[in-house]
Formats: sequence, structure tokens, C-alpha cells
Amino acid sequence: MAACWGRCRSAEDDVGRTNLLKFVIRPPIAAEHVTLTEDGIVAIQPKKPFRDGTVSVEMDPLSLVSRLAAAVHPVVSGR
Repeated sequence: MAACWGRCRSAEDDVGRTNLLKFVIRPPIAAEHVTLTEDGIVAIQPKKPFRDGTVSVEMDPLSLVSRLAAAVHPVVSGR
């Protein structure tokens, strides 16, 4: 059995499978870029400022979770 995400990996390819799993389980936002302010707001600092000069995005925790949940692809059944 092979899994294909851009490149095909065979079931015996331990290095390829390990690299794929590392990619899949990594967090969507690096922990060192996320801080919680005193008033309960989550601040996310990108590696580089955005083109418009924004150096931090701030939102309440529920908004962050809803944005992360919206970015997850739905499970497709029946394949």
C-alpha cells in the first residue's frame, strides 16, 4: 500500500513515512509565536511582518479556535 501526497511513499519507506508524519502532526502555529495577554487576548507574531507592517495579530481565544477549526479539511467518506 502506498500513500501519495505529492510524492508516492511505499509502506516500507520508513524515512519517508517518518517525514510525512512529522509534517502532519506539527502544530499550525509555532508555540514561541503565541502569547496570552493579561486581559485574555491571544497575540500571534509572524516570523516576518506582513506587507502592511502588521507585526502581531490579536484575537480572543474562541476566535482563534474557530479559525483553526475552519482551516481543517472535512473528512471525505465513500472513497
